[in-house]
Amino acid sequence: MRSAPCSMLLNALLYALCAMLLCIPSIADAQLEDLFTYVQPYLSVQEEYNSNIDLTPRNERDDFITTVSPGLRISTLPRSPAVGEEKAPSAEQRFGMNLDFRAGFVFYDDEDDNNYTSANGLLNAWYLFGNKLAFRIRDYFIRSDELREEEYSATAIEGQYLLSTQRRRSVYYRNVGEPSIEYQFGKDDRISIYYRNNIYEADSRFYEDSQEDYISPKLTYWFNIRHGITLEYGLTLSDFERSPDFTGHMGTGRYTYRFNPRTSVFGEYIYLVRDFDPPSIDYQIHRGSLGIEHAFSPTLTASVQGGYFWQDPERGSKTDGGFYDVRITQRAERTTYNLLLQGGYTEDYFTAENLGFTRQR
Repeated sequence: MRSAPCSMLLNALLYALCAMLLCIPSIADAQLEDLFTYVQPYLSVQEEYNSNIDLTPRNERDDFITTVSPGLRISTLPRSPAVGEEKAPSAEQRFGMNLDFRAGFVFYDDEDDNNYTSANGLLNAWYLFGNKLAFRIRDYFIRSDELREEEYSATAIEGQYLLSTQRRRSVYYRNVGEPSIEYQFGKDDRISIYYRNNIYEADSRFYEDSQEDYISPKLTYWFNIRHGITLEYGLTLSDFERSPDFTGHMGTGRYTYRFNPRTSVFGEYIYLVRDFDPPSIDYQIHRGSLGIEHAFSPTLTASVQGGYFWQDPERGSKTDGGFYDVRITQRAERTTYNLLLQGGYTEDYFTAENLGFTRQR
């Protein structure tokens, strides 16, 4: 069912190799003196004080943690004056990639038995078939034994973590491959198909390995400049080492009203189904919400969404309540600041704990 960690890394490297073979001509055309606008080695050092390194409610231990992270970025897009920021692709640039690989050497001042080495890799590559059809690949790889697991979705911000927490330190591996294809048939109208293969493995018998296969077609259509809809379906096929597998279905409908290019409001409804193998209990989730998105400036954007959800299990009592999602992003010349506030509920699968549906208070 699952590949070994080395196979996951090989899969990620294969994606990167294919992308590089496509994109080598773009880099080769550059003059030697311009090479470092496409290839950027870097080094970062982080010092952290943690008052509870084991994340336990009692017998807390504190320590100073030093992380030394050498890395390498390769991009077919020349970098802008802002460090680490790529320019937008031009119309004639039919293919390209951004590849970022970083190692992490983590040292604990007192508890040096906790020292570990991590690895993070992120690949984004694309190929444009004319002006309307685009193929993209994203691959994310991580090796770590941090108790908290990093969020791996494309919309995650740096420093965002999953709900699941390892209670015993153990090296874990995750590889997420995400190819997609999109056809644009209007200025803001597009149809796409997205696939995700998410493999999680931990070197400990206390946690279970898992694999997710997810496919999602999506349609965005604007009737005119102000009124638009988005329709999306998602199919999830899960494979757990010990827990019951499930088949998941997701349906989303969103209506958006655009006041102007900077401000829009929307109403959204999401319906989720989790159909488990016995003896786990199936459940459904209904979620309705309203939201607003606004760009205060080209560098400062915000979105606020809130509504009500109810979870209806096959057996047992229902769970319901309000939820909210607030996101603010400020981009500076050399730094990006993100503020994320969420509450209501979450689903935690394909992690160390696999907590499932969890109410957030």
